[in-house]
Parts: sequence; structure tokens; C-alpha cells
Amino acid sequence: MLMDRNTPIAVDDLQLWTANPRIDPVDTQLEAFREIYLQSGVNPEASRRAFRNLMDSISSKGFENEAEPVLVQKTGMGFEVRDGNRRVSALKCLLHPQAYREVLDADDYSFVLGCREAHPEYIADSIVVTMYGDSREESAVLDDLLVRKHNGPQDGAGTVQWSHKAKQRFNEAHGAPEDFSSQLEAPFDEAFGQTLTSYLGGTKSRSTTKRLFSSKVAKNYLDIEDPAHPTSDELEKTKELADELKDMADERHLVLSRLNSGDLKEAIERISDAHSAQPDITDSQTVGDALQGSKDEEFRIPRHSSLFKQLRYLGGKWNLNDYRIDDPEFDSLNLMLSGLADRGLITNDNDKCLRRMAILAPSCRVFFELASSIVERQPSFRERAAPVEKGGTLSLKERVGRIQQLIREDRFITFLSSRGVLSTSYNSCKKVIANTDFAAEADMSNETSHGSIANVQIETIKNMFNNAVLFSYICEHLVKYMTPDTQGK
Repeated sequence: MLMDRNTPIAVDDLQLWTANPRIDPVDTQLEAFREIYLQSGVNPEASRRAFRNLMDSISSKGFENEAEPVLVQKTGMGFEVRDGNRRVSALKCLLHPQAYREVLDADDYSFVLGCREAHPEYIADSIVVTMYGDSREESAVLDDLLVRKHNGPQDGAGTVQWSHKAKQRFNEAHGAPEDFSSQLEAPFDEAFGQTLTSYLGGTKSRSTTKRLFSSKVAKNYLDIEDPAHPTSDELEKTKELADELKDMADERHLVLSRLNSGDLKEAIERISDAHSAQPDITDSQTVGDALQGSKDEEFRIPRHSSLFKQLRYLGGKWNLNDYRIDDPEFDSLNLMLSGLADRGLITNDNDKCLRRMAILAPSCRVFFELASSIVERQPSFRERAAPVEKGGTLSLKERVGRIQQLIREDRFITFLSSRGVLSTSYNSCKKVIANTDFAAEADMSNETSHGSIANVQIETIKNMFNNAVLFSYICEHLVKYMTPDTQGK
């Protein structure tokens, strides 16, 4: 035999192949790791993402070496990995993350630490490899194997990849079931308009989603009998856990990937404590009363309800993507609107809810300020709006009042209804705008930004945010209405 198919070897004794064709030639082991980490994909970001996914797979399932054995050649320099460098690099990184800290992105370094803490039992310090000697004969055999493996079909002499249909047949007949969190993705998307992974932060969070939600701790807590077909209550419970984890990461100024099983247990405890120990706040309370723990009737809305977004998010009544105009001129305003949509949840945890209101209430004024400033920059607005006395300075209430006069014009309301903003009905649009005193709401927002909100009713704060969001979107459409290429010129 030219090789030993079952040679156990310590991972620390394995050397990456510095002449690996997958990367540019390098001189050191750290440079080889850097190239594999950053240059193994179509671009550095794709390469990093793939490397994270590989580390996640190894740390959660163990090092897989049967389907594609790691090929190693013993040379005068040591044991050099000729095939399987990415897997060995990932395993080395999991074993000794500190050694690669200068190479890893900060988020990826945090991710590695999380993987180590979550599944230390799966991170092997030695593996079984297929070993080749450094004789000319064995080198030729190894080189021939690498050519056949990596240079395509070669008219049948090389590796012939399965077709899509072949892969489909195999998966149908032998495919392993999806993990717990993967089965939740589709029903979560159907219930809430985005997958669980997207809700936690997008494709970059795929590994984190699987690590947290497929863990034994999460599965025991969620207690979902059929994750491919969860009930609405089970989905609500899943989303509540996701919200708690996002809040925890925000509070600690961490990326979500840094959270570990201990944090997951703490998040579950916080949810349980909030449900069992505290009554919900009600809109009729002032913030001060709520802080003193006044007990009023419960106010709970199922998260899967269509009313949840409207009633349990500050500004949620009107904060709809359909109303948003994608234009660089509105970027700052839209950033705040999307931030409110993402972080404006009024939770069932009284303390957390009140803290959130206390920190967000002063920001309501900024919506009126930004939206007004955008409108006021338009030359056509200065032509249409009521004149300002020379040298005079207007309050925020007066500035919003000038804009309010324009948005109550019949032609503009017709313009809004034709675009389906607020409603496709002219009368419905007119009723909403006529019944909302944006100038007064702006004045209220100005007061809350400069003083205590202890004596302000929670309902007042909610209405103020709803009207600030409504004013913001109306102003975006007012700008378009006033530009020369629209019907409102």
C-alpha cells in the first residue's frame, strides 16, 4: 500500500499547504489561513460567510471526515495538508481562536467564541487522515488523485458531479430531515412576512439562528411538536424569544452571534418572569403611574394578530413600507422610520417597555424636524407656503403648521389617494388628514424632548409617534407632488 488510510494525528501537528492552488502562494501558516478565510469564495464577504458556516457545522455536528478524507503528505517539513485545508483551517480556528484574532473580522471572532462555548464536545483536537509519504511514487499517486478530484469530469476519469435531478432524487429517497430551526423558517415567514433567520439579521445570521434555536435549551422551551407545522401560538412564542434575544444583544452592545447557551437560558427566564410577575401597562396610565406599579386590566395582543404591529409598535399604525419612497433625499428620515419599525416594540415587560418609551419619546420630535426640513428645502414649497416675516424665526409648531396648510389642499389629497397612500378613497384620506393636527402633535413632541414624560399618558405617546410617522410619509409624497414631473405642479 502506498498510503495509510487511518492515521490519527493531532490537529496542531498539521500544516496548511502554502502552495495550495485554491489560494495565492504564501510563505507562512498565518498567511495561508488568511487566504483561505478571505479568498476561497467569489469575494471576501462570501468567503467569510462560507467559513463561518463551516465552523458552525463542525462545532455543532463534529468534524466530518468519512465522505472526503483529509489527504496529508509527510514531508521533511512535517505533515502537510494536501486536500481539506478549509476544514482543517476551521478546526484550527475553533481550537485556538486567539491565534487568528488579528486575521478574523471582529464579528467572526465573537462567532468562533460562541461556537466553542456552545459545543466544546464536538471540537476535536485530533483527526484521522489519509497519509502519503514523500517518495516520488507516492507524490505522483497523490497528485493524480487531486487532479481527478478537482479538475472536473475529464471525460469520465475525474469526478462527475450529480445533476440537479440526481440530487433531488437522492434527497427525496435518503435526505436527512432538516434541523429544528430550518423547519421553522417557512412557517415563520408565512406568519410574519420574513424568515426566522431574516428576522434575526439576514443571511449572515443563518449559523446563529441554527445554533440558538436548534439547541436543546430552545427546543425544550418552545416545545413544538411539529416544527414544520407549528401552531400560531407556537410561532408567537418563537418570535417572542427572538425579540428577547435581539433586545439582550442590544442592551449588551453585542452582535447576536456572541450570545451563548447561558444567555439563551437567561432570555427564557426573563420572558417567564415578565409573564408571571407583572401585569401589563395600559394606555390610560401615565408613565409615572406605570412606574409605581399600578395594576390595571391586562392588555395582551397575540403576536400573530394582524393588529400586533399597529398596536404594539410605536408608530406602527402608519409605518408601512408601501408608503416609503426610496430616494436619497429621504435616506435620513427613512433610516429613522425603519429603525422605529424594528426597535419600537412595546413589550409585555413593564420595566423594559417604560425604559424604551422614556428613551424613544424625545426622538419623536426629530421625525417632525427632519420631515419639515426636507419639505422646506424645496424651491416650490417656498413659492407655495405662507410667507415668513423677514428675519423671523419659526417654532417647530409653526413650521409644521405651514406644511399642514398644503397637505390639506384637495389636489394633494387627490394625489395621495391616487397613489394608495392612507387609502385609495379620497374621502378616507381627507378624513385622516383633516382630523390630525400635526402642528399640535409637533408641539407636543417638542415638549417631551425637553422635559419629563412622567405625567404624559402612554396613549398620548403612542398617538404622537403614529402622527409623527404619518407626517413623515406625507411629507415624502408632498415633495414628489411639488416636483415638476408630477401632476401637482
